[in-house]
Amino acid sequence: MRSAPIFEVMAGGLLTTVQETRSRARFGRYGVAAGGALDPRSAALANRLAGNPDDAAVLEMTLTGPVLRVLRSTTLGLAGADLGMTVDGRPVAPGWSVAVRTGATVSFGERRCGARAYLAVAGGLDVAPVLGTRSTDLAGGFGGLAGRAVRAGDVLAAFTVPDAPARAGRWGAADLGLNRPLRILPGPHRPLFPAGAFLTLLKAEWQVAPESNRMGARLVGPQLAPRRADIPSVGLPVGAIQVPGDGQPIALLADRQPTGGYPVLAIVIAADLPYLAQRAPGDVVRFMRTTLEEARRAKALPGTVATDEEGWTLARATGGLT
Repeated sequence: MRSAPIFEVMAGGLLTTVQETRSRARFGRYGVAAGGALDPRSAALANRLAGNPDDAAVLEMTLTGPVLRVLRSTTLGLAGADLGMTVDGRPVAPGWSVAVRTGATVSFGERRCGARAYLAVAGGLDVAPVLGTRSTDLAGGFGGLAGRAVRAGDVLAAFTVPDAPARAGRWGAADLGLNRPLRILPGPHRPLFPAGAFLTLLKAEWQVAPESNRMGARLVGPQLAPRRADIPSVGLPVGAIQVPGDGQPIALLADRQPTGGYPVLAIVIAADLPYLAQRAPGDVVRFMRTTLEEARRAKALPGTVATDEEGWTLARATGGLT
């Protein structure tokens, strides 16, 4: 397919990266993070609104969006968090696709809810795939746009499609799950924690810390200090809730390291990871226990950040997660 410039970046926002619903999970054995959109459901919805396949490359915007100048007429799809998007001053709500003309300015203002918004353009963004996906790996410095967040002066390209204007005016709803308790399974290292630590994790209200990032959501609440803070490094699925020596849990997200040496008290199921990704610093997180069978049944869009292979490995490692 042919591509052509689509956006000139006037301001990059807090953290705007190119991401896909596809991850690099199969390269974890080589130390590569899974990566990909933290909320793949919203990324897929943005693509559907723009008439793209679910796994086309999109912009993931965190808390504060960018300012973009449109370089050719097209249709945009917006999903996920409401970061106050406007086109030439006209508001655009998440869940809509909108036609934009050459020279239009796409900008973002006050965040209303959620943490991460996804902006798709008809045809999909065109950056070179690395290890099977166009997603940005910030720690590794590859993928996306030179392995970094977009910044002022960048020019982004998108594949050209003949019917871009006809894709405008679509609508689709998505639940960000901001009030949902996140379903968890017991982790493999419960014996390393004081009695009642898992119950404390379930009963407490946790707050997302400002230090959270694409690697993990740091949670603030009661102390869950393990008896042993350091263990031999083990494989870590996305969603693992590690507890370091300070007793404050970290729920690992898509850019997490494939291995680690902190005990894992619990695991957030794959279907609920998008809800965690939409919690902003200061938002409340609550947990509820579920079963392996329910975790298997929980429906997620293709491209969920944890693969089936990781799920079955986790089940074996925890002896059935009882």
